[in-house]
Amino acid sequence: MSVSGTEGCGSILPRSLLFYTYILYSVIHNRFYIGQSRDIDQRINFHNKGNVRSTKPFIPWEIVGYIEKPTRSEAVVLERKLKNLNSEDLKKFILKYLKKVFNENELNGEAKLAIASLPRGVGFRNREVNSR
Repeated sequence: MSVSGTEGCGSILPRSLLFYTYILYSVIHNRFYIGQSRDIDQRINFHNKGNVRSTKPFIPWEIVGYIEKPTRSEAVVLERKLKNLNSEDLKKFILKYLKKVFNENELNGEAKLAIASLPRGVGFRNREVNSR
């Protein structure tokens, strides 16, 4: 499933004009990463190919979810706010706004995510993004 589709979109702006704040998760290392981009698929592939110094040691990354913003500045503001959260508060954010539940397997480092429902303007993809 690609972000370029219409699923999870509550905005009236064309997808090509939107910016996204996204949350990645490294299952192997039990670590989150927050970023922003106009093209999520391209950016995640960039992360998983090891082209980002801060994320390279923790590949592979899975996308937890994303939030659409109409401007880059709004996406950056949200990115900064999320980066300032500790892991527990970030998990609460994910549960509340991305409507995901962490299973008890998370305690074993597997951190499987389940979908409940999505509010408008928020998307979710439950798959690992493979590098090409």
